[in-house]
Parts: sequence; structure tokens; C-alpha cells
Amino acid sequence: MGWVSLRYMLPKLLCVGLKPGMSKAQNVVAMTVGQILRCPGGEITVENRPVAIIVLIGQVKNIQSHPGRTNFHLDDKTGIMEITYFHDDETKQEPELTDEAIVKVVGHFKEFQGRKSLMAITFRICASYNELTCHMLEVMYTPLKLKQIQMKDLEKSGISHQAEGALPNSIIAPLMDRGSTAGGFTPNQQRVHAIIANSSDEMGIHKDDIVRQCQGIINKREI
Repeated sequence: MGWVSLRYMLPKLLCVGLKPGMSKAQNVVAMTVGQILRCPGGEITVENRPVAIIVLIGQVKNIQSHPGRTNFHLDDKTGIMEITYFHDDETKQEPELTDEAIVKVVGHFKEFQGRKSLMAITFRICASYNELTCHMLEVMYTPLKLKQIQMKDLEKSGISHQAEGALPNSIIAPLMDRGSTAGGFTPNQQRVHAIIANSSDEMGIHKDDIVRQCQGIINKREI
């Protein structure tokens, strides 16, 4: 999928939380111009997570060449974004731009006096429209995957809060007395839940895989 495969890109997006010493998010995210224009303020986010480096694909318009700098507009049919690319005229390696060319641009978002633009790190002309198709799939897939992960986090948090807040006369208390330790789950149910939650397969885990991991611990008919 172009320069950055979805399997490589997504983990970086999901690990957006800032670490000590990090001043901003470190990720590469496929987006549309429309998404950028709709983001309020000077920060670009996807599902409330900050984006550092943006990938756009669109049609080139209104090229303006200057010594050490090239400006053009990128139209991806969701909006038009001004692109600025600084370069050394003697060592410039990027291809010459032509109007109507379809290009893939990687860069940083900039906003000055309310005007949004992209400061290009690099760009290249797309070999075929298949790259645009793959790009749009990445754009649609990323927020869906983020929502899925957020839902899992909420479910885990809800189970934890239920266990911590259960009162002796609550409906959870009798269940816990029968061997449950969190949210009404029995130890076997918790074991199966943990296997499902820890699966890294994007398509989910098959029942046979769960049975194999629980062999000798849980009866197959209980799963």
C-alpha cells in the first residue's frame, strides 16, 4: 500500500500516547483533505488521537515554482489543500510536477492566520489509480480500527470498575461467591476472554484456536 503498509502504519497510530521526552505524536496516517479541513484548531486528530505525519493523494493544480520552493494545490475531491515543498535546486530528486498529475504527498500540517496547508517532506507521482484506491481503504479502515480498540478498552475498564464497586448485597456478589472474580465472569470465562482480547489477528480468533489453548483446562463443550 504505497510507502507505508497498513500493517506497519496502524500500530504507530495506536501508540499515540506521549512518552517522557516526546513533544508530539509520532505516527504516519493516511487522510483526506476534507478530514484535515474539518479538524478544529491547529491540531489534526483521528478519533481524538493526534496525527504527526499526514499522507495525501490527489490531483495537482496551480503549480508555482520558486527558487528552493514549489507550491501547488492538491485536489482529492473532498477538498483542496495548499502544498509547500522546500528543496535544494541542485540536489532535487523528486520528479517534475505537471498539472493534473496524481501524486502522493507525505508531510506535516501547518496553519498560519487561519490558513491550513501541508509542508511536504517528499512526494511522488502515482503509478496507477490502484494507489488511490488503497489510500482510501486506509483512510476508512484506520478510524474503524481505532473505535474497535477504544470499545475493547471501555469493556475492560467496565469489568474492572464493576469488580471494584460491587457491594455485598449487589447482584454481582452472589456470582462472585460462586467463583467469579470480575464482573460476574467465572475463572474459565475470564481465561477465554483474555485469549480473545489478546489476539493480534485482525480477523479475530477462531474457536478451534481457543480450544487448543485451553486444552486440558476447559472442556471443549464449555467454550
